[in-house]
Amino acid sequence: MNGREKKQEKKRRKERRGKKKTKATTIITTQMRTSTYFLALNTILAMILVSWYLASTEYNQEMSESASAADAVTECVKRLRDADDYGESGMDKSLADVAEIREIKDSDNKIFQKWSREGKPRGTPEWIIPKDMKTTKNRVLFLHGGGYAWYSPSDVYRPFSTRLADITKLPVLAIDYRLVPEFTFPAPVEDSLRALKWLYSNSPFGEEQADNIFLVGDSAGGGLTLSTLLSLNTKTLDGTTTLESLDLADIKMPAMGIAVSPYTDLSCSFDSYRTRVWNEETRTGDPVFSHGNADKEIKESQAGGQDYVGKDGDWHNPIASPAWAPPEAILGLPPLLLMAGDAEVMLSDTTEFCKKAEAAGHKDVTQIIYPRMWHDWVLYTEGCHQHQDALTEAVDAIKKIGEATSKFD
Repeated sequence: MNGREKKQEKKRRKERRGKKKTKATTIITTQMRTSTYFLALNTILAMILVSWYLASTEYNQEMSESASAADAVTECVKRLRDADDYGESGMDKSLADVAEIREIKDSDNKIFQKWSREGKPRGTPEWIIPKDMKTTKNRVLFLHGGGYAWYSPSDVYRPFSTRLADITKLPVLAIDYRLVPEFTFPAPVEDSLRALKWLYSNSPFGEEQADNIFLVGDSAGGGLTLSTLLSLNTKTLDGTTTLESLDLADIKMPAMGIAVSPYTDLSCSFDSYRTRVWNEETRTGDPVFSHGNADKEIKESQAGGQDYVGKDGDWHNPIASPAWAPPEAILGLPPLLLMAGDAEVMLSDTTEFCKKAEAAGHKDVTQIIYPRMWHDWVLYTEGCHQHQDALTEAVDAIKKIGEATSKFD
């Protein structure tokens, strides 16, 4: 092999080595690309699996919480039915952590009407003062329920009134208005109006003008809330007696009216008194005020309504029965928040009033209906003594009151 051939052979060997190197590089590059692809694919799959796991965990947790809440409702309904005492033993027992509960001494009987029941003095109102109070310029007047015949601020209602003060962070004045059978309509309306007038110029710490007052009531107290607003709007106590004659004509309209399960129809004329009766077979309907006999229960409720307006009174009086108020009486009312339970026999007392308000042209009426809830469910945050805040629907409704009043901060 001559020198020229040697050079050519050397060149060919070098080219072969270059091709092998290029091929190897290509193989390595292809392997690296393949490896990168699978790594990316595995990463995406891992992210999908993690996302699925987190979503599944969150869903399961939500389902668990939902099931727990449903169980709390079922258990509370069972306890209410077993007790068969119109729900009283199942009401909340614990008080919210407030700064002070203070009775108001009015020895001269100038503002708050004193009365008695079975020899015990009645009529003393009380302040509920929250911790971390936002202001004393905004205040709450609370009107308790009890069919215009039972209860007071200082008995079964303190758990609710303290929660009301705690959620609003405002001072709450709870009054012990006059009740049946000692007094009849319009005594509770007059007591509410006089308390409202006093509250506009008095805080828990002395004389001070209020910017806003929120009128809040439940059940009969919810009806009384609307009655008070209608009385102010029509300038009459009962449809005939003028507020001017009672030195009550100059009271400013409250900033808002809030009613829970309001008693607005003394005649019990609307359909929920029949459609929400308790059904033992399906375990549905109102577990507090119904035993499944609509005709009997309506007659009993009507008798109570007649007791309130008196023997010769008209239970369709629009101030005593706000659901029967004419459009012109409703139109001038302040913003309203009405809440009711879908299972309660008095559901229509809320829905029918809201329909009338809307038809009258009132632009600021909010209606909230809670599924499965019975009459005055806000008094059962403990779920009939299961544990604190067991009944989330009750907790939520009370929060709604706090949210409504905070709009005026």
